[in-house]
Amino acid sequence: MLKKWFDTSKKFKQEPEEFSSENRSVKRGVRSVLDGSYFGREAFLGNFTYVIFLTVLGIFFIMNSYRSDSLVRREAALKKENARLRSRQVVITFQLLKETQLSKVREIVDTNKLGLKVLKNPPYVIEIDDNE
Repeated sequence: MLKKWFDTSKKFKQEPEEFSSENRSVKRGVRSVLDGSYFGREAFLGNFTYVIFLTVLGIFFIMNSYRSDSLVRREAALKKENARLRSRQVVITFQLLKETQLSKVREIVDTNKLGLKVLKNPPYVIEIDDNE
């Protein structure tokens, strides 16, 4: 029974005629393209503008692919830079808020002996009439 399952001699027998003629024509076509004889035929020369169009289209496709890859890489780099700058902005904002607290400002004024004092009365606005 195992011989029946492992008998590979039947699998590699000759293919039917319909596949072998198709296979030969494909081989002939590939061989004619590889050795260059296809490019001298009238069928190729008649469709030369179409071949040029397809070539240019392929070049544009490749260029577009490289361009999109570079844009994706640039976008990733800019996202990293944006995250780094955002964290830096948070740190600087925190430091600024800390430096502008009233107690910190009083301490700086006292240590530098600027002679400034805290107001005991609120400031008032002086208004002048233009009519007089």
